[in-house]
Amino acid sequence: MPDRTESPPRESPPSPLVVAALVFLLAFVVRVGYLFEIRDIGFVHHSLSDARVYEDAARRIAAGEWLGPPDFVHAPLYAYVLAVLRYVGLDGPWPPRGLQAVAGATACVLTLLAGRRLFDETVARTAATVLALFPAAIFFDGLIQKTSLELLLSALLVFLVARCFADRGRPLVIGVALGLFALCRQHAVVLLPILLGVVWQTSPRRSVGARRAAICALGMLLTLAPWIARNRVVLGEFVLATPNLGQNFAMGNHPKATGTYLPFRRGRATGELEQREWTRYAEQQTGRRLSPGEVSDFYLRAALRWIKSDPGEWLRLSARKLLMVFDAKERMDTEDYYLFRERSWVLTVLDTGLPFSALSALAALGLVASRRRWRTLWWLGAWIAAGALAIAAFVVFGRYRAVLFAPITLFAGAGVVWVARRLIAGEYGRASAAIACAVLVGAACHVPVRGERQTDAVSYTNHALALAGAGRFGAAVSECQKALRLRPNDADVLYALGRVHMQSGRLPLAAFRFARAAACDPTYAAPRVGRGDALRTLGRYDEAEAEYDAALRCEPGDVAARCGLATLLALKGHYDEAIARFEDVLRDDESSAETWLNLGNAYLAKRRFDDAARAIDRALALRPDFADALHNRGILEALRGRPGNAADWFRRALRLQPDRADSRDALRALEAPAGGP
Repeated sequence: MPDRTESPPRESPPSPLVVAALVFLLAFVVRVGYLFEIRDIGFVHHSLSDARVYEDAARRIAAGEWLGPPDFVHAPLYAYVLAVLRYVGLDGPWPPRGLQAVAGATACVLTLLAGRRLFDETVARTAATVLALFPAAIFFDGLIQKTSLELLLSALLVFLVARCFADRGRPLVIGVALGLFALCRQHAVVLLPILLGVVWQTSPRRSVGARRAAICALGMLLTLAPWIARNRVVLGEFVLATPNLGQNFAMGNHPKATGTYLPFRRGRATGELEQREWTRYAEQQTGRRLSPGEVSDFYLRAALRWIKSDPGEWLRLSARKLLMVFDAKERMDTEDYYLFRERSWVLTVLDTGLPFSALSALAALGLVASRRRWRTLWWLGAWIAAGALAIAAFVVFGRYRAVLFAPITLFAGAGVVWVARRLIAGEYGRASAAIACAVLVGAACHVPVRGERQTDAVSYTNHALALAGAGRFGAAVSECQKALRLRPNDADVLYALGRVHMQSGRLPLAAFRFARAAACDPTYAAPRVGRGDALRTLGRYDEAEAEYDAALRCEPGDVAARCGLATLLALKGHYDEAIARFEDVLRDDESSAETWLNLGNAYLAKRRFDDAARAIDRALALRPDFADALHNRGILEALRGRPGNAADWFRRALRLQPDRADSRDALRALEAPAGGP
C-alpha cells in the first residue's frame, strides 16, 4: 500500500465570543494602565469647569433634587449617571473613571459586532482594535466628561442599525438609543433622518417601512419626553435638551470667531461662571430679565444677523471649521490632551502612529475600497458627514469628534484590510497607489489648521489651578512657571499665578502677581479684583477699595468687584449698607454661592438668624460641597443655642476638608464637657 502522509490538523479559529472577550480585555487593560499613569494629575483630584459643573449637579441630584438644578444647562444624561454612582456610595475620582474604562471597552466590542454585520470578521477585528488603541478615545475615557458615554452610545447605535441589514433591527430600540444619545450630545438629533432611512430601506414593504420608521421616531420622542417635561416644569419652557443652543451657535459664528473656543469674558471662562456672563450680557442689552430660552434666542438671532451681513466670511469660517474636524490637533476644552500626553507613555506611544489625521486617512481609504457596497454602508458615510457638519456649525473641540469614532474606525478597518489583501494577492501597484493616496490625505489632515500639537500656556495654567485646588501649591507654581516660559508677560498666566499664591496663603506675593498682570493689561478687571481680595485679607482696606474701584472702571458692573466692596463695608462694621450692596448684586446674579454666603454672614453679624439661615442655605443649594458655608451654618446654629445641630454642620465641613482647623476647634469646644478646660 502507498504511504500516506497525514496533513497536520488545522487550528480552528477562535470563537466569536473569545474574540469579543479579547477585544474587551485589550481595551480595558490599556485604559486601566493609562489611569494608573495619570493618577497624580491635578484634574483627577480637583475638577474644573464642565467637570465641576457635572459633579455639582450630580451631588444635588443624589441629595434629592431629582429634577436637576434649574441652572444646569448641559446635556443631562451624564450628570444622572454620576448621581447614581454617588447615590450607591461610589463617590470619589476613580469610580466614574473605572466605569468609563468599562464603557470604552464595551464600545470597542460593539464596534466589533457591527463590523461583523457590515463587513467581515477581519475588518471587524481590525476596526475594534483600532478603537481600543486610539489614544484620543483612551484620553476621553479618563475624564469626568460626557464624551466616554457619547462613544458608548454611538457605538451601540451603530451596532443596532447594522442589525437591520440582517432583519434583526428593532426600530423602537434604535429610537430609544438615539434619544439617550441626544440627551448626552444634543446635535445627535441630526442622525434621525439617516436612521429612519435605514429602517425604511431594510423593511420588506413600503407600508411596513413607514410604520417602522414612525416607531423609531416615537422611541426617540418617548426617551426625550421626560426631560422636555422637566424643562417645562423647572424652566417654564419647552426645550428639547438644553436652553443654550443660541450661545453655542454664537460662540462659533461671530466676526472674531476662530473655529474653536474663545471665552465670552476673560477670567470667567469656566463652566460654572460662563453661563452667568451670557445671561447678564443679554439682559443688559435687552434691559429686562430673560428666561433661559430667551437668552438662547438672543444669541441665535445675533449670530444669524452676522451670517446674513457677511455670508462670504461665514462660508470661509465654516470651511475652516470643517477642515478642523478632521485634522490632527486635539483641541482642548479645559483638560488638554497634550498635557496628559506629556505624562503618559500610553498616549505618547499610540499618538505617534494613530493621531486623528491618520484615522481620517484610513477611513477615506476604506470609503473608496467599500464603494461597491454603498447600499449597505451609505448611512455610515452619511453619519460621518452629518456629524462633521453639525460640529462645524458650532465650534470644534477634540471631544466633539467622539461621535464620529465608531463609523470612522469601521471604515479605517476596511481600508487597512483592503490594502493588506492587495499586498497578499501580489497587487502591489494598486496597494501602492492606495497607500500613496492615504498618505496624502493624512498629510493634509495632519497639518493643523490652527496651532501646534503641543501643550500651550493655557493648559499649564488650568492644570496649576487644579493642583492648587487639590492643595499641591508647589506643583501648581511649577506649572505656572512653564506657562510663563511660553508667555513671559501674559496677563492671564500672571493672574493664574496670583490665584495660586492667594489659595496657598502667600498674600503679599499674590498681590504682587496680580499687580503685574494688571500692568500687562490695564483693561483686565480680574487681576484688579484679585489684588483687592489679597489686600483686603491683609487688612489694607483703603488700597483694596482702590483696586475694586479700578476693576469697576475696567468692567462696569463687575460682580466680583461689587462683592469685594460690600465685603469691605461688612468688615468695617457697616452691616446694613453691606447687606444692601449684596442684595443689589444678587438681583443681577443670584447664582453665586459666594455672594449668598457673604450676605448670610452680614445677616449673622446683625443677629438676624432666620435671614442668615436662608442666605447660607441658598449658598449650599448652589454648592453642596461649600465647606465655608457648612462651617458658618454651624456657627449660626451654635449662636441659636443648638449645639447638636451645630456639631452636625461642623462634621460635614470636616468631611469635605479634614484639615480644616476652625471647624475642628469649634467641634471640640462643643463636645468638651461642661466646666472643662
